[in-house]
Amino acid sequence: MVSLVTAKKWATWTTIAVFFLSGGMEYSVILPTCWDYMHEEFGAQKWLYGLTISAMSISNLLIGPIMGAIYDKTHQTKILVLFLNLFEIGGNLLYFAAKSKYTILASRFLTGVGWSAGTVIFGDLARTSLKNKRATIYSVIMSLRQFGIVLGPAMNVIFRKFNSKIGKYPVNKYTLPGLFMAAVWLILEVMFIFAFYQQPPIGELEEQHEGIQKEKRKFSQNDDTKSDYTKPDYTKPDYDHFNRRAINTEATPLLIKRTNWSISKKLRSFVWMTSSLIYEELVLLLSLFYVVIFMDCAMQAAFNPMAESILGWKDFENSIFFAVQAGINIFSLVLVLVLYRKTKIPDIYYIIFGVTVLLMSDIWILGFFGRGHTSSSNVSLNVFEFTFSFGLIATALPFSWVVGASLYSKLLPMDIQGYGQGVRRSMESLAAIIGPLWSGTLSDTDPNYYLFFSLPSFLLLFVLILLLASFKRIKSHRNKIAAS
Repeated sequence: MVSLVTAKKWATWTTIAVFFLSGGMEYSVILPTCWDYMHEEFGAQKWLYGLTISAMSISNLLIGPIMGAIYDKTHQTKILVLFLNLFEIGGNLLYFAAKSKYTILASRFLTGVGWSAGTVIFGDLARTSLKNKRATIYSVIMSLRQFGIVLGPAMNVIFRKFNSKIGKYPVNKYTLPGLFMAAVWLILEVMFIFAFYQQPPIGELEEQHEGIQKEKRKFSQNDDTKSDYTKPDYTKPDYDHFNRRAINTEATPLLIKRTNWSISKKLRSFVWMTSSLIYEELVLLLSLFYVVIFMDCAMQAAFNPMAESILGWKDFENSIFFAVQAGINIFSLVLVLVLYRKTKIPDIYYIIFGVTVLLMSDIWILGFFGRGHTSSSNVSLNVFEFTFSFGLIATALPFSWVVGASLYSKLLPMDIQGYGQGVRRSMESLAAIIGPLWSGTLSDTDPNYYLFFSLPSFLLLFVLILLLASFKRIKSHRNKIAAS
């Protein structure tokens, strides 16, 4: 018989799984028809469409760290997700009932605010899981998101058949994705109310235990200073290096003194959280996330026009390819999951392998264009060579991103998991904004493919060199932050 604790745990995991599955579905349900919706219905220009596509990432970039910091202070996962989920529901309903192109822009911005709930969930996952299980967990949730991306095109095929009204609002292939996703997020809201339970903070307890063991070893190595030894406080930053004269001055009224202290305390807390991220390993991993997501988003944004000019592909062929690519990505995620469970290979090996394969994909496609395969008359010869590069990207992402995100959470102090995850997702959102903009450098008449692919290649090579230079430090997981 299943115990109540086990049942609650499975219910919680199921709810989290549906959350990431829904996020993948939203990406692949909304985007395929968004341009036609804005252009044909409201006459939107391409620049506004590009801004609309980036709006979700922009709001997530701004709101993610704030939500993460709030989570670190409160640990109220359920309340925060329920609140942020309302933005998902409202944003999608606004998309469904849009009356102008600017309404669609606003709807995607609101949806991005709701998607920052992922920051809270990542912080909660780190706090409630052991370090050696974290890559497995991240692989599973990433697989679910990719599975949601596969489901999206199938839903769009069904939506094409609708052409009716609900009151004065049209229900067609353009508006129905918004209504559908609003319903999905509403169901998820109910699931979080009734099926999400706060799990014990075993990750936090694990970090505290590691800190105690480290202090015991330090204590045993300093027998001469045992009597003067005082255990440091990990939960509070040392503010002694800040200037307190403005706070302690006797000429300041008591009310102002208290107000200034409150503001100063919050400022110092923010400075401490931010400074806790400025360590070699964490900065390197944040750079890794930016470069990987930048390359992926730039390639995805450039794929459709390149496939049309080189292979003569249209929407149908592109949809099939993206579904196949998502399938390859899921297979690679499962492979990472199996390897991580069956072997004791350090995280850094996975990451270096993933970045190397990404670099190979760029070099491969540069060679493709270097051999002159840019004419649609050679479609039968070009399909494999052109799509192979994108297949390599789908294969490499789980090794570089999933394991990298797992390692990042291990190196973060538990006190700032939410804030740190928010910064990570903000870096990825920034890359998701810049990547498509970089794809805009490919002109319709005379695209410079060498320039376009050379920048991601250079960035990947730079990150790979830094990873190799920091190999020993990252391999040993020497967390300076935990010792500070």
